Amino acid sequence: MARHLRAAAAAGAVAGFGAWIDWTWAFVLDDLGDGRTRFLFRSRGRAGPAWVAATYLLVIIPADFVMSRQMLHGVKARAERTTAADLQVVTTVIRGRRGAPA
Repeated sequence: MARHLRAAAAAGAVAGFGAWIDWTWAFVLDDLGDGRTRFLFRSRGRAGPAWVAATYLLVIIPADFVMSRQMLHGVKARAERTTAADLQVVTTVIRGRRGAPA
């Protein structure tokens, strides 16, 4: 799953300066075989003009690192406590929503 955000500054906040941020996130599940999966989280961003890019580098990237790390720890904790029975329930629900036989 990939998410893309392109945002211009709120009207009036930096009117006339043309501030923008272009940011993309990707969440990838990579099947390693033997019942193992690698979860990859990637993000990339650009910003302009230069003062917005500097703020982005100094403030947004460190904050995003902290939030992403916490998110990944939460995903890991939930994945490690998931049982085969939990997976069976999820599989049944997903197949039911798609109209596939359970």
